[in-house]
Amino acid sequence: MKEIKATVPFAGVVSMAAGEIREVSNDIAADLIATGYAEEVKRKQTQKKGEKDESE
Repeated sequence: MKEIKATVPFAGVVSMAAGEIREVSNDIAADLIATGYAEEVKRKQTQKKGEKDESE
């Protein structure tokens, strides 16, 4: 599963409004990204409380 953000509104197997973020299957995400309808969302992983930062 990949998290994507719609760049334009579209309807089909998956329907999304521009700017909407949703998790979809890898196959659907690949098709939507390839056609320019969506972009992959890359989120920064947050450090859990009590864990040390490896850069310290």
